[in-house]
Amino acid sequence: MNPTQRAWTYNEEWILRQEYPKKPTAEVAKILRRSIYAVNVKASHLGLKKRHYGVVWTDKMLKLLRDYYPTMTNFSLSRLVGVSQRTMIRKARELGLEKADDFMEINRKSISESISAGVRRHGPQPTHFRKGERANPDGEFRPGHRESPEVKAKRSASLKETWKRKKILKRYGL
Repeated sequence: MNPTQRAWTYNEEWILRQEYPKKPTAEVAKILRRSIYAVNVKASHLGLKKRHYGVVWTDKMLKLLRDYYPTMTNFSLSRLVGVSQRTMIRKARELGLEKADDFMEINRKSISESISAGVRRHGPQPTHFRKGERANPDGEFRPGHRESPEVKAKRSASLKETWKRKKILKRYGL
């Protein structure tokens, strides 16, 4: 260790473990009164990773959602809140929010038209087939088809490797 560097204390490491995954590195560095580089290096040595999944809902976002969800279209509100429509709808359901009856009655026709316009614009869903249609009739398994031993062994080995990785990640809380 360089003589100009100070050693990490137990409390600093604890703060780093708690804050590094969920806060920007610059903010953690400011809390610890260390350089961003020092924080990144120590986090790497400790095996810490940033949390890159999910939306962190702020109080402001939740207030907008609660205030406007009953009387605003999902498209407009999702742009206002700054999340995807799917994420916004999921959060609204989680909070038990519903559209106002008068809003739905007034906008029923425009909502219906926009939905049908989307179907016309994009065509039918690629995974929906009419009765009797097949996605790939030439490549489908025939009745009585059996997997070759080589393919079965390869698939089994791949599954074992995947479960082994998952078990290791779970052990270390990743």
